[in-house]
Amino acid sequence: MTITAYAECHACHTRIVWAVTSDGKRLPPVNWGPDPTGTVAVQHTAGGTWLGRVLGQGDTPPIFPEKRFRWHRETCQAGTGR
Repeated sequence: MTITAYAECHACHTRIVWAVTSDGKRLPPVNWGPDPTGTVAVQHTAGGTWLGRVLGQGDTPPIFPEKRFRWHRETCQAGTGR
C-alpha cells in the first residue's frame, strides 16, 4: 500500500498523515508535522510511502530519516481523531 498524500481529519479539518508498518498494516493517523513528544517513528520513503512504527519502551529511537510524530487522536480538536 502506498500513501502518497496528506489527508484531512474529517472532524477537525487539520492535516494528518496515514502511515503503514513495514508489513503493510495501516496505522491510525498521526499529526501532519513531527513532534518531539511523539510515540510513532515515521519516514517518507523515496517511493512515496509513509512508513511508521510504534515506539515502545526499550525500542530503538528514531533513526534518520525517521522523525517522531504524535497520534492525531491525542490532539484532535473535535475529539475523534479520524
